[in-house]
Amino acid sequence: MGERRFQALSHPAKEVLVEIYWPFSVNRDGMADGLALAQDEINAGGLAGDIPVRLILREGQSWEEAKQIAIEFSENPNLSAVLGYYDSSEAIKASMMYESQPITACDRRGQ
Repeated sequence: MGERRFQALSHPAKEVLVEIYWPFSVNRDGMADGLALAQDEINAGGLAGDIPVRLILREGQSWEEAKQIAIEFSENPNLSAVLGYYDSSEAIKASMMYESQPITACDRRGQ
């Protein structure tokens, strides 16, 4: 999969695809609104060049959900980055799945 991702990302991108895993409905911390605002500003200001940023928001609270979503994320060769993982323990566990993939995963503190 790593080779497929490098091959997909080595061509001119039609979009920057970022997937986010977060407990949106439980936290209600404005994360979804902040992400939408950032996406709008990036795309309107051309901050990624002429390439639009597209976000895919995924809801989850348990490790089982996080694991399944991490598998789905890691199987997408067009994925540029993963954001989320409210809890560092989930980010650490998920990072093992992403380790063989050129994807970045971080927790809420950006670690």
